[in-house]
Amino acid sequence: MENKKGVSRKIIIISFCIVILILGIIGGAFYIQKSQPVDVIEETLPGGSVSLTYTDEENLFVIEKAIPTSDVVGTASDAAELYFDFTVTTDMDEASLIKYSVLLVKDESVSTAINENIKVYLEKQVDGTYKKVRDPKLFENNYKDEQIGNTIMKIHEQKKRESGSDNYRLRIWLSDTAVLDSKDNQNFGVKIAVVGTAE
Repeated sequence: MENKKGVSRKIIIISFCIVILILGIIGGAFYIQKSQPVDVIEETLPGGSVSLTYTDEENLFVIEKAIPTSDVVGTASDAAELYFDFTVTTDMDEASLIKYSVLLVKDESVSTAINENIKVYLEKQVDGTYKKVRDPKLFENNYKDEQIGNTIMKIHEQKKRESGSDNYRLRIWLSDTAVLDSKDNQNFGVKIAVVGTAE
């Protein structure tokens, strides 16, 4: 009788361990898949290519119920909702020079904030540290696009003579000079895009 109980207990323990192992494998696979960068844009150029990758679910950077923020706070905040990390990868192949531009496309479907109230700040990773590419600047429509109605800002341009990846951190906040009504709902969304040319 004791022998049967011992066998039953061993079967239960082994079964439990197998279930835990299977759940661990599934969970690990899911984590690895979710943590991998996702290709957003891959543009084939004459003799080369340029692509944008990111680790968020999509390349839409959304801030809801934004409050006025100073440049000192906006450029240094560690709040995850105030910055967006992405990577631009260039493959020279047969091209001798690739020039790419980082564009911010204001998504009007989720935006209530006007351009003059949105501050943008771009950093680039150098030797493991993010360093300023340009000073904080108000969002502006400075890039012509064939699709009428798009509000697009070209925030950075880079020339590459060899294949490689550039890591960027985009920070966006509501300017502390914004004049708001108490009932204003300052939501805005910006999509990151990359266009390139090759020679």
